[in-house]
Amino acid sequence: MNDADRRRKVLASTTHNGVDYLEVDPLDQRILRVHFLHPLPGQAGGIPAAPPLAAGNVVVTGGERVTGVETVTVVSAAEVLTVRVDRAGDFSTYTLRLLADGEAADPPTGFDPRLSTVDFSFKVGCPNPFDCAPGEPEPALVPPAPPIGYLAKDYTGFRALMLDRMSALMPGWTDRSPADPLIAVVEALAHELDKQSYHQDAVGTEAYLGTARSRVSVRRHARLLDYRVHEGCNARCWIAVDVEPGGGSDGLVLPPGTPVAPGRPGDPPTMDAAPTRGLVFETMHPLLMIGARSRIALHTWSAEEYVIPAGATAATLAGGAGLGLEPGDVIILTETAGPATGAPVDADPAHRQAVRLTSVRATTDPVEGVDVLEVTWHYTDALRFDLVVSASPIPGAPPMAMAEAMGNVVLTDHGRRVRAPLAPVTSGRYRPVLPGGPVTSAEPYPASVARARPAADAARRAPAEAVPAVTLIDGEDTWTARADLLGSGRFDRDFVVETETGGTARLRFGDGVYGMPPTEGADLLADLRVGSGPTANVGHGTLHRVVWDHDGLTGVTNPMPGFGGAEPESMEQVRQFAPQAFREQRRAVTEADWARVAKLHPEVLDARARFRWTGSWYTVYLTLDRAGGAPVTGDPAFLADVRAHLERHRITGYDLEITDPVTVALDLALRVCVEPAFFRADVHQALLKAFSRREFFSPDDFGFGTPLYLSEVYRAAMAVPGVAFAEVTRCRRFGRTPAGEIEQGYLKAADLEVLRLDNDRSFPERGTLELTLEGGR
Repeated sequence: MNDADRRRKVLASTTHNGVDYLEVDPLDQRILRVHFLHPLPGQAGGIPAAPPLAAGNVVVTGGERVTGVETVTVVSAAEVLTVRVDRAGDFSTYTLRLLADGEAADPPTGFDPRLSTVDFSFKVGCPNPFDCAPGEPEPALVPPAPPIGYLAKDYTGFRALMLDRMSALMPGWTDRSPADPLIAVVEALAHELDKQSYHQDAVGTEAYLGTARSRVSVRRHARLLDYRVHEGCNARCWIAVDVEPGGGSDGLVLPPGTPVAPGRPGDPPTMDAAPTRGLVFETMHPLLMIGARSRIALHTWSAEEYVIPAGATAATLAGGAGLGLEPGDVIILTETAGPATGAPVDADPAHRQAVRLTSVRATTDPVEGVDVLEVTWHYTDALRFDLVVSASPIPGAPPMAMAEAMGNVVLTDHGRRVRAPLAPVTSGRYRPVLPGGPVTSAEPYPASVARARPAADAARRAPAEAVPAVTLIDGEDTWTARADLLGSGRFDRDFVVETETGGTARLRFGDGVYGMPPTEGADLLADLRVGSGPTANVGHGTLHRVVWDHDGLTGVTNPMPGFGGAEPESMEQVRQFAPQAFREQRRAVTEADWARVAKLHPEVLDARARFRWTGSWYTVYLTLDRAGGAPVTGDPAFLADVRAHLERHRITGYDLEITDPVTVALDLALRVCVEPAFFRADVHQALLKAFSRREFFSPDDFGFGTPLYLSEVYRAAMAVPGVAFAEVTRCRRFGRTPAGEIEQGYLKAADLEVLRLDNDRSFPERGTLELTLEGGR
């Protein structure tokens, strides 16, 4: 506080007084008039309420030539104290001081210590050609600054800069040995300066999405734009287990989380513990192992040559109810021998497919007297290839089994489990590093929901929905990994895993508002899985060993390759996509929005939406064209799944109704001229195949409003070997009169209509094809 502030404080006081200023009488320099802030004691309203000041309370000190100035008399009048001294002083500075008595150093009671002294000059009234205000002090002489290289930004530059300066200050010092103490100090300082320089640059670099080099910075910038950066996804793989019937493992349950690992030829199928390095998968759901269904024969109903065609959703298994299969179980249909040679080495590895059963019915083949099991599976799991079940590769030889089903099937995903303690929780910024390699990012897999969905759903991966496979154990409490803490409450034990480009992962906890911070001094145990990305998309037959401590387990294998492993999203991708993320429409407002959102579902090929006023509100009538021509409203599981998908985009005030496409059956007739060298029956059969529902009239090729062009019909017919000429003699909607389709060259479909021609004699209303062949043999 300066003197002006102090004067204002004392002036507002009612108990303390102080000196305001001092005047020297210009006619008699021995008279000093001291002005106070309040009336003096002994005067009307005097402050403080004390006896008047006497000569002994005023002392004058200082002086160079004239010293020892004594106070003769003092007279109080209002707030002015007139002081007479015995002589006038010289030109130096003197100090007038109020004292309680001549010996004490403190001012009288009631006088402010700060305002009880005042400096003055006896010669203040003498002629002076200069301004009385003090001038600016002369600047002190500052030595010139040493030359500094401001371009030095790294360890080498700072070290060279300091050595150059020391050479200028200490020319005699020429030692540059690393063992020299001064060199050691210089290098230590250069190291610290290098770190400080990096942090200064990092502040400006990491502040922007376009320049940030840290993956954590890029992730946080993207989150501000409502864009989630994914850290890749772990691979999945179907595993088939062979169990000896009646053995020690028959009827036991393989629990979820059981490790499965690769093995070498000759290794036993079981092991005591999971490997501490390399690829390790874990089972994702429990598996009831039954020996009778390890390898299941496909029943052919006495047919010597039997083929399950592509698109099939049903089969018959030998074994009956003893197989223990139920709806929701997965079996793998696999080719075991080459149909052309009958050799197991010629089996096509691509002819293997996992299907999830929707119905199981035990029955009996009365002719052969065996128990069988008729099973069906999801439309989405429809067979992708022709599976030859039985054939005779050698003419005249008895038929051979070419395929089988594996029944002890479990889904596994990549990730080796690690349990390790974290560093003790400290106050302030607590960012512990997770042990091990890259943390596994895995999508949630609710096994109970998956049993109602097709097996093909396991291959539909969404890396953006994957979360780190990490949990923290704090005594009896468990901490859960989240994508962010924006939805966490103050008492939620949540944390975020932030992974750098090199795979180093740190944990970030809440601040007490968004997520709970860990208690200082707590010991956290990390239970995590490490390993992710496409490196685990292993080939078929790679995984051979499982952690199991019972006998009777004779084999483990993955009949099909691993799938779904994905790399983390690159920072360049984030820089490209994140700034545009806010443009994504996440609400279905218009009819086009509803159609666009519906087509995001993996099983929906196309969609059409219509708004209708239903009396009290609008209803969105959404017509879906499902892949493979599968039913929409006739499949409750699909209908529930697509409704859940659309519900996230529905806005208030709109109801939703989902309908099937309007199917238009075709009535098509062709007249074909066969070349002389070909048999009419062979050409007829080839034409039926060419215009089947799997080929020309595939449901995926005829969507909403897709017309049938006769030029395409001619092209397909003329591509059949042996066809010399083809003519469309009839093309119309089934049961309708022609509307000039042949003349105009196409049959038009309306916006919600889908053309169909199954050529099934049992269901002519699904479309018919009439072929008239002439010529040939």
